[in-house]
Amino acid sequence: MPAEELLKPTDITELDILVYHDTQTQEVLGFVCINNENRIVTVAAKPGAGRIHIWTQLIKEAKKLYNPLHLKVPVNQRIAFHFYTSAGFLLDGATLNRATDTVEYTMIYESSDF
Repeated sequence: MPAEELLKPTDITELDILVYHDTQTQEVLGFVCINNENRIVTVAAKPGAGRIHIWTQLIKEAKKLYNPLHLKVPVNQRIAFHFYTSAGFLLDGATLNRATDTVEYTMIYESSDF
């Protein structure tokens, strides 16, 4: 795939960004980006800042605000897959990511309380 197809500008106004920050220093410790299709496109946490705790809080908050909530996990990312299944996401299928030539699981979270 040509590089110009991989490096397309993204309009971040189409993303909702939930930010986890230290309440004393206001330092950003993590964030999750969700697009207008309720799909998590990125979850990140500062190294050494308790990543799993931060990811857990971000996903918990996202689940309160978006229903259904979708995401993709590369099949070789077993820890991420386990994290999302333990957070209540269900396997919904699989797709081929043509840019990386890897298979990704599609996952979904739906709450009946929404």
